[in-house]
Amino acid sequence: MTDTPGPLFAVVFSLALLGFIVTVAFLSRNRSPNFTFHSARSAESPNSLDDPHRVEPGMNEEKFWELIAHAWGAGATELRHKLLIPEEAEQAADRLLEMSDFMVMSLQESLALLSQEDLASFDEILEHKLYDIDREDVHEYVDGSDDGFLYSRGFIVAAGKDVFDAVDADPSVWVVEAELEPICYISAEVYEEVYGERLVHNTGISRESGSNKAGWS
Repeated sequence: MTDTPGPLFAVVFSLALLGFIVTVAFLSRNRSPNFTFHSARSAESPNSLDDPHRVEPGMNEEKFWELIAHAWGAGATELRHKLLIPEEAEQAADRLLEMSDFMVMSLQESLALLSQEDLASFDEILEHKLYDIDREDVHEYVDGSDDGFLYSRGFIVAAGKDVFDAVDADPSVWVVEAELEPICYISAEVYEEVYGERLVHNTGISRESGSNKAGWS
C-alpha cells in the first residue's frame, strides 16, 4: 500500500505555498513600472526634467509656437509646411486632420503642466492670433460661417508659426478647407479644469468671428 501524506505534511505544505504567493505578489507590486516613476515625480515640480511636456516658466510667443509644434511631433513638420504648397496642401491638410486628435491631446497635457500665469498668457496669445486673422481679406479665402471661420482660423494657428505668418501676410496662400475647433478654446478649457475657475482676459478683444472691427469693411 502507498503511503499518503499525513495531516502535518499538508499543513506545512499549505503554509509554504501561502508564503510563496505572498512574496511573489509583494515583489510584483513593487516592481511595477509606474511605482518608482510616480514616487520620484511626486517630490518634484510638474515641469521635471524627465517630462516630455516640460516647458520653462515664462510664456511668450516663441514658447507658444514651440508648444504647438511639439504637440504635432516631428513627423508632422513637413506636412505643415506643405500647407503652403498649392498642389500638396489639400492632401497635407487631410493627413493633419487625421492626426489632430493626438495633437490636441498632447497639447492639453503640456498646458496642464503650466503655471496658472503661464497658462493664462498662452490663452491670451492664442486669442490675439485668432483675432489678428479675423479679417475680411482672410475670410475671402478661408470662408465659412461665423463658427466655421473661427474653427478655420483655429486650424491655421494650429498649423504653426510659418503657416500663420504666411496667411497673415497674404491670405491668398490658403487654398484648403480645414477646421480645428478644439484649438480655439483649448487653453481656456484646460485652465478651468485645472484651476477650477473661468479664465477672463481684460484685453478688449475676442476670438469670435467679426470681433476685429478694423479688419472688416
